[in-house]
Amino acid sequence: MAGAAAASTARAAKTFTSPSSFAPRRRCSASFPSPCPSPSVWPAVPPGQTPGFKWPNDIWIGNEKTSGILIDAQAGPTGNVALPGIGINVNGDPTVQPELAGIATSLRRSLGALVDRELLLASLCNLLEEALSWDAARRTNQYVNLSMILGHEVSVQAGESAPWVGIALSITADGSLIIRRADGETETVIAAEVTIRPARPVDSA
Repeated sequence: MAGAAAASTARAAKTFTSPSSFAPRRRCSASFPSPCPSPSVWPAVPPGQTPGFKWPNDIWIGNEKTSGILIDAQAGPTGNVALPGIGINVNGDPTVQPELAGIATSLRRSLGALVDRELLLASLCNLLEEALSWDAARRTNQYVNLSMILGHEVSVQAGESAPWVGIALSITADGSLIIRRADGETETVIAAEVTIRPARPVDSA
């Protein structure tokens, strides 16, 4: 939970650093890119604004990233487990970094006031306890209802392969993203960097 961020967090070998931060962690089973960070942001979101999920694990307010998670997966004696680290831009100003201007924000910038990090952390921990007890259907429904990419044209970059464009159709119970390619074929994406194209809904039928 960062007071000031020097870089943003993402899956594609990007880093997150903060000169003043603390990060809660909890060991849980790995089966879904869970909306774990989502409850932490809700209490501090300005009235009239609704956070949105950008698959797989970022939370945006408006057109700027506010929160996200980076998950390390490990094999254990009873199966695979995930070690999620949650990052929230709280009172810093990401826009002081030129490369983050216009694509990242903080709760302070959105609210126009300082946010008490200890109270926010307490809210996060309490609401995470509830979120971790949700069944798969409820977890998926919340994720889908708050998705900012479903029905939109997206660009997909998986590893070193060439990026391609398609329409984000749905998110499955295990967190995979279903995308319709330009040739009409559908593809299940498990892990990739997904960028939303110019914001205009596209008929997903």
